[in-house]
Amino acid sequence: MKDLMGQVIWVWANDGGRNTTYTVSLLARTLAESFPVLIIDGNFDNPRLKQHYNCSRPGWERSWLNKTPGMPPKNVYAQGDLTVWPLLEALEVDQSQITDMWNVALYHHKSSQRLLIVDGGEYPPPEGSDINLCLGKPPEDLDAKTIAITESMEEDARTLLDLLLQQAACSEEEWS
Repeated sequence: MKDLMGQVIWVWANDGGRNTTYTVSLLARTLAESFPVLIIDGNFDNPRLKQHYNCSRPGWERSWLNKTPGMPPKNVYAQGDLTVWPLLEALEVDQSQITDMWNVALYHHKSSQRLLIVDGGEYPPPEGSDINLCLGKPPEDLDAKTIAITESMEEDARTLLDLLLQQAACSEEEWS
């Protein structure tokens, strides 16, 4: 599982109505038993990490509103090897700047010392992600970094982990 350290996993739903947050939380809690994991809420329209991880004061949204997504928030949820940067409210994000802002965020928060998982909601992954988990109907132009996750797989942590490890091994071979 250590092959996943230093990776960015983007979880998103191409067809809406999927609970990306549940899948993100399931993966993160399972993986955090082995090594450090950071979850970032990227579901700007409908942030739900706050329902799973108690963070009483605004944090990650300030970085976005200030257009400084490379800055870590002051208020986070942390327990053991799991750290979560939830959004406490929906954000209106300038779509013309979102790609550049995610590139900055991933550049600054990707670390060989942990795994970074982003709950993308319905937002497709930016270029800086390493492994993309698409819940529901996958896009027609599925790339080599994307794994299509069926509804039956969403609640099976073992299957998801096996797929991630296979993808990480493939990526590792490509980088060599």
